[in-house]
Amino acid sequence: MTEIQDKSLFNELQPMEEISTETILGELLKPEHKRFHTEIDAPLVVSTLDLLAGHLKSFGLDTVLKQWLSNFRTNMIAYKRKRSTEIVNAVIARENVEKQKREIRDVMLGE
Repeated sequence: MTEIQDKSLFNELQPMEEISTETILGELLKPEHKRFHTEIDAPLVVSTLDLLAGHLKSFGLDTVLKQWLSNFRTNMIAYKRKRSTEIVNAVIARENVEKQKREIRDVMLGE
Protein backbone atom coordinates (compact mmCIF):
# COMPACT_ATOMS: atom_id res chain seq x y z
CA MET A 1 0.00 0.00 0.00
CA THR A 2 2.86 2.39 0.79
CA GLU A 3 4.30 1.87 -2.69
CA ILE A 4 1.03 3.00 -4.28
CA GLN A 5 0.84 6.09 -2.07
CA ASP A 6 4.41 7.08 -2.93
CA LYS A 7 3.55 7.10 -6.64
CA SER A 8 0.47 9.29 -6.32
CA LEU A 9 0.02 12.31 -8.50
CA PHE A 10 0.45 14.72 -5.59
CA ASN A 11 3.86 13.31 -4.69
CA GLU A 12 5.04 13.85 -8.26
CA LEU A 13 3.97 17.50 -8.50
CA GLN A 14 6.86 19.91 -8.62
CA PRO A 15 6.55 23.55 -7.60
CA MET A 16 6.81 25.83 -10.62
CA GLU A 17 8.57 29.14 -10.71
CA GLU A 18 6.06 31.94 -11.10
CA ILE A 19 6.70 34.05 -14.19
CA SER A 20 5.04 37.43 -14.22
CA THR A 21 3.61 39.13 -17.27
CA GLU A 22 6.23 41.82 -16.80
CA THR A 23 8.99 39.19 -17.06
CA ILE A 24 7.51 37.82 -20.28
CA LEU A 25 7.23 41.29 -21.77
CA GLY A 26 10.77 42.10 -20.67
CA GLU A 27 12.06 39.02 -22.47
CA LEU A 28 10.11 39.83 -25.63
CA LEU A 29 11.40 43.41 -25.68
CA LYS A 30 15.09 42.72 -25.07
CA PRO A 31 17.20 44.36 -27.79
CA GLU A 32 19.38 41.26 -28.11
CA HIS A 33 16.32 39.31 -29.31
CA LYS A 34 15.79 41.71 -32.19
CA ARG A 35 16.57 39.10 -34.84
CA PHE A 36 13.71 36.93 -33.62
CA HIS A 37 11.12 39.69 -33.91
CA THR A 38 11.69 40.94 -37.41
CA GLU A 39 9.63 40.30 -40.49
CA ILE A 40 12.05 40.34 -43.41
CA ASP A 41 10.64 39.62 -46.85
CA ALA A 42 14.02 38.73 -48.37
CA PRO A 43 16.00 36.93 -45.66
CA LEU A 44 18.52 35.61 -48.19
CA VAL A 45 19.51 39.16 -49.14
CA VAL A 46 19.94 40.18 -45.49
CA SER A 47 21.98 37.03 -44.78
CA THR A 48 24.15 37.83 -47.80
CA LEU A 49 24.73 41.34 -46.45
CA ASP A 50 25.69 39.84 -43.07
CA LEU A 51 28.20 37.62 -44.84
CA LEU A 52 29.49 40.54 -46.90
CA ALA A 53 30.00 42.58 -43.71
CA GLY A 54 32.32 39.84 -42.48
CA HIS A 55 34.40 40.06 -45.64
CA LEU A 56 34.50 43.85 -45.58
CA LYS A 57 36.08 43.79 -42.12
CA SER A 58 39.56 43.61 -43.65
CA PHE A 59 38.86 46.92 -45.45
CA GLY A 60 37.39 48.59 -42.37
CA LEU A 61 33.99 48.93 -44.06
CA ASP A 62 32.11 46.37 -42.00
CA THR A 63 31.00 48.83 -39.31
CA VAL A 64 28.81 50.85 -41.67
CA LEU A 65 27.10 47.78 -43.12
CA LYS A 66 26.61 46.19 -39.69
CA GLN A 67 25.06 49.41 -38.37
CA TRP A 68 22.77 49.59 -41.40
CA LEU A 69 21.69 45.97 -40.87
CA SER A 70 21.04 46.64 -37.19
CA ASN A 71 18.92 49.70 -38.02
CA PHE A 72 17.11 47.75 -40.73
CA ARG A 73 16.23 44.93 -38.32
CA THR A 74 15.03 47.45 -35.73
CA ASN A 75 12.78 49.12 -38.31
CA MET A 76 11.42 45.77 -39.50
CA ILE A 77 10.27 44.87 -35.97
CA ALA A 78 7.24 47.09 -36.43
CA TYR A 79 6.60 45.85 -39.98
CA LYS A 80 2.94 44.83 -40.17
CA ARG A 81 2.89 45.24 -36.37
CA LYS A 82 3.98 41.63 -35.87
CA ARG A 83 5.78 42.39 -32.63
CA SER A 84 2.74 44.09 -31.14
CA THR A 85 0.68 41.01 -32.00
CA GLU A 86 3.26 38.77 -30.32
CA ILE A 87 3.14 40.85 -27.15
CA VAL A 88 -0.65 40.86 -27.04
CA ASN A 89 -0.69 37.08 -27.62
CA ALA A 90 1.82 36.57 -24.82
CA VAL A 91 -0.26 38.58 -22.36
CA ILE A 92 -3.47 36.76 -23.37
CA ALA A 93 -1.74 33.37 -23.03
CA ARG A 94 -0.49 34.31 -19.59
CA GLU A 95 -3.97 35.37 -18.49
CA ASN A 96 -5.41 32.09 -19.81
CA VAL A 97 -2.84 30.09 -17.83
CA GLU A 98 -3.69 32.00 -14.66
CA LYS A 99 -7.41 31.39 -15.24
CA GLN A 100 -6.83 27.66 -15.75
CA LYS A 101 -4.72 27.49 -12.59
CA ARG A 102 -7.51 29.15 -10.59
CA GLU A 103 -10.11 26.78 -12.05
CA ILE A 104 -8.01 23.70 -11.23
CA ARG A 105 -7.36 24.99 -7.72
CA ASP A 106 -11.08 25.60 -7.19
CA VAL A 107 -11.96 22.10 -8.40
CA MET A 108 -9.31 20.50 -6.23
CA LEU A 109 -10.39 22.50 -3.16
CA GLY A 110 -14.08 21.97 -3.89
CA GLU A 111 -14.86 25.66 -4.13
